[in-house]
Amino acid sequence: MRILINCAAGIVSGKEIMCLHLLRELKNRGHDVHCIMASWGSDDFRDRLRELNVPFESLRMGFISKTFTWSAIRMTLVQAIYLPYLWLKYYDYIRRRRPEVIIHTNFHHLFLLYPFLHLTRNIYWSHEVVGGSKFYSTLFRWYEKKMLAFVAVSRAVETSLLTCIHQRPVYVVTNGIALPETPPGRPPQEGPVVLAIAGQVSFNKGHHVLLEALSELPRDQFVLRIFGSGTSDYVQHLKQLMMEMNLANNCKWEGFVKDTSKIYEGVDILIVPSVFPDPFPTTVMEAGVRGIVVVGSTSGGIPEMIQPGVNGYLFPSGDGIALRAILSELMQSRKYITMSEPARIFAEAQFGLPAFAGKFEQLIVEVTSHA
Repeated sequence: MRILINCAAGIVSGKEIMCLHLLRELKNRGHDVHCIMASWGSDDFRDRLRELNVPFESLRMGFISKTFTWSAIRMTLVQAIYLPYLWLKYYDYIRRRRPEVIIHTNFHHLFLLYPFLHLTRNIYWSHEVVGGSKFYSTLFRWYEKKMLAFVAVSRAVETSLLTCIHQRPVYVVTNGIALPETPPGRPPQEGPVVLAIAGQVSFNKGHHVLLEALSELPRDQFVLRIFGSGTSDYVQHLKQLMMEMNLANNCKWEGFVKDTSKIYEGVDILIVPSVFPDPFPTTVMEAGVRGIVVVGSTSGGIPEMIQPGVNGYLFPSGDGIALRAILSELMQSRKYITMSEPARIFAEAQFGLPAFAGKFEQLIVEVTSHA
């Protein structure tokens, strides 16, 4: 089957990684896969597509914003100028490639491409918890007219979509990842417990909640490794908090690390303290298949990924005191060591890449056969 995935790929994060996994797995299963991405997208994403030998096209897909700030207005005007060019290139690409189905991953780009969606069979793969406002309800009911189906990455995402979608089916296909090439087992470490937080550095990801939790823990018991990059204002805010809380010597900024295996080397506990409805964070899966215990908030799809006492623990979103209590107990008991193997077994069963790709492939065949 000729399958096209539309992924903006401004950065290479959770959604982009899942798109790459799905492209690779569908290709390995004999499908003719292609990708379109935004012309302003990540060079890293382009390089990874080339490594997979997946043909791709870069199109002038930006954003039309309803926000009245200068940057948003400028972005909207630029996209409006290039809109006829985008339509021409998209139409030409569809005419040449003749995909049997297109999987879209960005609702902004659905808006831009809407006049041409009738030319193909479309599936929307939702990686975000959709807001329940009148605006989003209207927008997605409009999109519903051109979609065969909607695919949610978690029950939390499904629930949000069902507030907007009434005519088309909504399926849940939880993400999956490849297992590490080398066995994740490691001997118990002496000295401070190595904590980590990985991904985008932004308010939504709750780094400030983690610092609050650590502020009253003994400094000789832990080190915190911070992976990822983010907005300069929030990073500076975190650094100021570290100074005020006397945590600077316990925290190490690692920056963006492309090689996932390097992120988790020597890590004992991963913390995912998101304060927004995090749909299905990839870091929970990545840590789990390496036998690393995860302590996550109750936001979004995180509770669907963590079985308390097996592969990690949950705490109320935004509650630094509750997070502190869990970390304190784990650091004192070193229970994360005995939980490592059960956590790995659980993650491999829940987040295996073959099962994810197989379920998605079956869904594509099913919904297109009924179109």
